[in-house]
Amino acid sequence: MANLRAFVWLVKMNLLLQWRDRQAMFWATAFPLMLMLLLGAAFGSIGNVEFKVAVVDEDHSEGSGELSAALSDVEVFDVGHPPTLQAALDRVRSGDLDLVVVIPAGYGAALDRYAAAAANNTSASVPPVAVRLFLNDAQIDRAVPAANIVGDVVGAINLQVTHGTQFIQVRREQVEGSQLDFFDFLAPGIVAMSIMNSAIFGFSLFMVNAREKGILKRLKATPVSPAQVLGARIVLGLVISAMQAVIIMSVALLVFGVTVVGSLVLVGLVTLIGALTFLSLGFLISSLSRSVDSAEAFTNAIGMPMIFLGDVFIPVALLPAVVQSISRFMPLTYFAQALRTVMVEGGGLADVAAPLGILSVLGVAIFAAAVKTFRWD
Repeated sequence: MANLRAFVWLVKMNLLLQWRDRQAMFWATAFPLMLMLLLGAAFGSIGNVEFKVAVVDEDHSEGSGELSAALSDVEVFDVGHPPTLQAALDRVRSGDLDLVVVIPAGYGAALDRYAAAAANNTSASVPPVAVRLFLNDAQIDRAVPAANIVGDVVGAINLQVTHGTQFIQVRREQVEGSQLDFFDFLAPGIVAMSIMNSAIFGFSLFMVNAREKGILKRLKATPVSPAQVLGARIVLGLVISAMQAVIIMSVALLVFGVTVVGSLVLVGLVTLIGALTFLSLGFLISSLSRSVDSAEAFTNAIGMPMIFLGDVFIPVALLPAVVQSISRFMPLTYFAQALRTVMVEGGGLADVAAPLGILSVLGVAIFAAAVKTFRWD
């Protein structure tokens, strides 16, 4: 019971000390909010000049290859080639695609039949072939222009192959999808970055400062155990992380219209595991640093690369292959991706099991290293 009272007292002390440091509280919450507002104002309403299009070739013939190549050559198309129609439609529903073009099986054979019939002046008896388009109804203002461009490409092929006859037809269908804009991508990254910053900066600088001032040494002489001292600081870090997540997401929801598609409970679990991982990293930095200056330098050296390469502002998939390899070693990458999978794509626990597992393993390993190297004075 005495140990519990001592632990509660330490938690209260840490909360009071943090609350009195108004400057630290300001930067823990106001800075990420200002950054989010500035980026949202700068980029949130700017449309992408490219259309995200998937081409599913179910025919794999010379003719279908020519149509696929013609679509890939369209300057404003960002063309992907999912292996199946279902995979493409899943990407539409997650907001990753504007349009899916399906070249049906038998497309090439139909063109050959038309050519043979045209040589005998019997082309009118050959049934037409249809290219199917699936439009994202949540982004219909983008899907329709993209579909019109596909229609123009198909029209050009018709003119070349059939001299104007509408033998290759285009059939449109709408698919229930979602809209993913810049701010939908940005908001989870800002949450992850803010929690990382406050965890590693707040924990490491407090512990090193307390060591320099002899506070840790005096605590060591009291009945309070090291586990209670560290536990109290971790509880404070989790409180601040929860506060940051709530404030930032509230602004994202109310000001920028971000919609959390997945479970809020799962968002909380991801936030908890991410915060614990970065608190462990802050603990390790404090254990290795001999002064506040060295802790600040160490924290900046670790934190800054993660901010720019950790899937916060720039999707990892757009980075060069070498940089992507480096990004895979950064815990912020897995934290941001897990948050984004739940919040934006509506993923469940199975979808984030891999990044959460990596975060958990990293957190345990970092914490073990921090305990081994920890010094009271």
